[in-house]
Amino acid sequence: MIAETSIARSISALGFQLDKQMHDKHAEGAPSRLAEADQQFQVKVSGAATTQRTWTKVQVTFDEVIYRAPAQRNNPLEEPHFTFGSTMQSDEPVILHAIVQKWLTDSAGNYTGAEVNIGVSGDSEENPVPFNATVHLVFQGLSAPNYPATGTGEG
Repeated sequence: MIAETSIARSISALGFQLDKQMHDKHAEGAPSRLAEADQQFQVKVSGAATTQRTWTKVQVTFDEVIYRAPAQRNNPLEEPHFTFGSTMQSDEPVILHAIVQKWLTDSAGNYTGAEVNIGVSGDSEENPVPFNATVHLVFQGLSAPNYPATGTGEG
């Protein structure tokens, strides 16, 4: 019987934890609802790129907690979905890359942010390429965004 399995108990516990957190949020007077949502961040980077890849670490704190509730999502991924892109403000392109090095979580295991490493490299060791860019970081997952009283998503 599935109701007696450890998987069923875990799913039930996740649902209860999520229900409790949503109840607490509503009790604080925050109009919200559960939804798949994107949280977007922009990080300015600049320097001189060579063939030696260099990394810088940034810490991102989410505006809203992303809940660890794969059984309650449209997509049953365990972690938030992460994507990145960049916009060059300088003439010569360089290679920019971003990776989540570590997820930041609260005591319930929900995601509150991430440590992201941003790497850059260029085409030549002898001729460093000066660059100025914006790296766009997007985290998507199940959250309960606060909507303004007359804003989109009210309900």
